Amino acid sequence: MENTKAAPNLMKIIFVIGGLLFFYYAFIKNDDSQIEVSNNKKLQQSPALQLAIINDNGKEPNKEIILLFDNLLNSINTKYNNKTKQNIANGIASAYNISKQSGNAEQLFEFTNAFDKFSINKITEFEIEEALALFLKTVYKI
Repeated sequence: MENTKAAPNLMKIIFVIGGLLFFYYAFIKNDDSQIEVSNNKKLQQSPALQLAIINDNGKEPNKEIILLFDNLLNSINTKYNNKTKQNIANGIASAYNISKQSGNAEQLFEFTNAFDKFSINKITEFEIEEALALFLKTVYKI
Protein backbone atom coordinates (compact mmCIF):
# COMPACT_ATOMS: atom_id res chain seq x y z
CA MET A 1 0.00 0.00 0.00
CA GLU A 2 2.80 2.40 0.85
CA ASN A 3 4.50 1.84 -2.52
CA THR A 4 1.41 2.99 -4.40
CA LYS A 5 1.27 6.19 -2.30
CA ALA A 6 4.97 6.85 -2.79
CA ALA A 7 4.79 6.70 -6.60
CA PRO A 8 2.37 9.66 -7.02
CA ASN A 9 4.35 11.69 -4.45
CA LEU A 10 7.60 10.93 -6.27
CA MET A 11 6.03 12.01 -9.56
CA LYS A 12 4.90 15.29 -7.96
CA ILE A 13 8.39 15.96 -6.64
CA ILE A 14 9.97 15.23 -10.04
CA PHE A 15 7.40 17.46 -11.74
CA VAL A 16 8.05 20.34 -9.30
CA ILE A 17 11.83 20.03 -9.67
CA GLY A 18 11.51 19.95 -13.47
CA GLY A 19 9.29 23.03 -13.39
CA LEU A 20 11.72 24.90 -11.16
CA LEU A 21 14.64 24.01 -13.43
CA PHE A 22 12.71 25.14 -16.49
CA PHE A 23 11.72 28.41 -14.78
CA TYR A 24 15.33 29.04 -13.70
CA TYR A 25 16.85 28.49 -17.14
CA ALA A 26 14.05 30.25 -19.01
CA PHE A 27 13.65 33.36 -16.89
CA ILE A 28 16.29 33.79 -14.20
CA LYS A 29 19.66 32.64 -15.53
CA ASN A 30 21.33 35.44 -17.45
CA ASP A 31 24.54 34.50 -19.24
CA ASP A 32 26.11 37.72 -20.52
CA SER A 33 28.78 35.88 -22.47
CA GLN A 34 26.13 34.54 -24.85
CA ILE A 35 24.34 36.73 -27.35
CA GLU A 36 20.99 36.31 -29.02
CA VAL A 37 21.57 35.75 -32.71
CA SER A 38 18.20 34.55 -33.96
CA ASN A 39 16.52 37.98 -33.77
CA ASN A 40 19.53 40.05 -34.81
CA LYS A 41 19.72 40.22 -38.62
CA LYS A 42 23.00 42.18 -38.61
CA LEU A 43 24.68 39.45 -36.58
CA GLN A 44 23.16 36.70 -38.70
CA GLN A 45 24.88 38.22 -41.72
CA SER A 46 28.20 38.84 -39.95
CA PRO A 47 31.14 36.89 -41.37
CA ALA A 48 32.79 37.00 -37.94
CA LEU A 49 29.73 35.36 -36.40
CA GLN A 50 29.64 32.73 -39.12
CA LEU A 51 33.28 31.81 -38.47
CA ALA A 52 32.69 31.80 -34.70
CA ILE A 53 29.78 29.38 -35.13
CA ILE A 54 31.96 27.06 -37.22
CA ASN A 55 34.70 27.35 -34.59
CA ASP A 56 32.25 26.41 -31.81
CA ASN A 57 30.85 23.43 -33.77
CA GLY A 58 27.48 25.02 -34.47
CA LYS A 59 26.83 26.33 -30.96
CA GLU A 60 25.96 29.95 -30.36
CA PRO A 61 29.35 31.59 -29.67
CA ASN A 62 30.12 34.16 -27.00
CA LYS A 63 30.82 37.82 -27.74
CA GLU A 64 34.56 37.54 -27.22
CA ILE A 65 35.16 34.94 -29.94
CA ILE A 66 33.03 36.94 -32.38
CA LEU A 67 35.10 40.05 -31.66
CA LEU A 68 38.33 38.07 -32.06
CA PHE A 69 37.20 36.80 -35.47
CA ASP A 70 36.12 40.31 -36.44
CA ASN A 71 39.58 41.64 -35.51
CA LEU A 72 41.24 38.85 -37.51
CA LEU A 73 39.03 39.58 -40.52
CA ASN A 74 39.91 43.28 -40.27
CA SER A 75 43.61 42.44 -40.09
CA ILE A 76 43.42 40.09 -43.06
CA ASN A 77 41.31 42.63 -44.96
CA THR A 78 44.13 45.20 -44.70
CA LYS A 79 46.40 42.75 -46.53
CA TYR A 80 43.85 41.74 -49.16
CA ASN A 81 41.83 44.93 -49.36
CA ASN A 82 40.13 44.15 -52.65
CA LYS A 83 37.96 41.51 -50.93
CA THR A 84 34.96 41.83 -48.65
CA LYS A 85 34.93 40.30 -45.19
CA GLN A 86 32.44 37.75 -46.49
CA ASN A 87 34.81 36.73 -49.32
CA ILE A 88 37.67 36.41 -46.83
CA ALA A 89 35.53 34.36 -44.42
CA ASN A 90 34.40 32.07 -47.26
CA GLY A 91 37.99 31.51 -48.37
CA ILE A 92 39.16 30.81 -44.84
CA ALA A 93 36.30 28.38 -44.18
CA SER A 94 37.04 26.53 -47.43
CA ALA A 95 40.78 26.31 -46.71
CA TYR A 96 40.02 25.20 -43.15
CA ASN A 97 37.80 22.40 -44.46
CA ILE A 98 40.61 21.23 -46.73
CA SER A 99 43.09 21.24 -43.84
CA LYS A 100 40.64 19.42 -41.59
CA GLN A 101 40.06 16.71 -44.21
CA SER A 102 43.84 16.28 -44.32
CA GLY A 103 44.04 15.58 -40.60
CA ASN A 104 44.41 19.04 -39.06
CA ALA A 105 42.90 18.97 -35.58
CA GLU A 106 43.14 22.64 -34.62
CA GLN A 107 40.12 24.89 -34.32
CA LEU A 108 39.17 27.46 -36.94
CA PHE A 109 40.33 30.32 -34.72
CA GLU A 110 43.89 28.95 -34.52
CA PHE A 111 43.86 28.30 -38.27
CA THR A 112 42.67 31.85 -39.01
CA ASN A 113 45.17 33.37 -36.60
CA ALA A 114 48.01 31.37 -38.18
CA PHE A 115 46.94 32.53 -41.65
CA ASP A 116 46.89 36.14 -40.45
CA LYS A 117 50.44 35.77 -39.09
CA PHE A 118 51.54 34.00 -42.28
CA SER A 119 50.23 36.93 -44.33
CA ILE A 120 52.36 39.54 -42.54
CA ASN A 121 55.35 39.29 -44.88
CA LYS A 122 53.49 39.24 -48.14
CA ILE A 123 56.16 39.64 -50.84
CA THR A 124 53.94 40.07 -53.88
CA GLU A 125 50.35 41.00 -54.36
CA PHE A 126 48.52 37.69 -54.02
CA GLU A 127 44.82 37.23 -54.18
CA ILE A 128 43.53 35.79 -50.92
CA GLU A 129 42.73 32.47 -52.60
CA GLU A 130 46.33 32.19 -53.80
CA ALA A 131 47.65 33.12 -50.36
CA LEU A 132 45.42 30.49 -48.72
CA ALA A 133 46.64 27.84 -51.17
CA LEU A 134 50.26 28.81 -50.46
CA PHE A 135 49.50 28.76 -46.72
CA LEU A 136 48.06 25.23 -46.94
CA LYS A 137 51.01 24.06 -49.03
CA THR A 138 53.67 25.67 -46.84
CA VAL A 139 52.30 25.15 -43.34
CA TYR A 140 50.22 21.98 -43.66
CA LYS A 141 52.06 20.35 -46.57
CA ILE A 142 48.78 19.82 -48.43
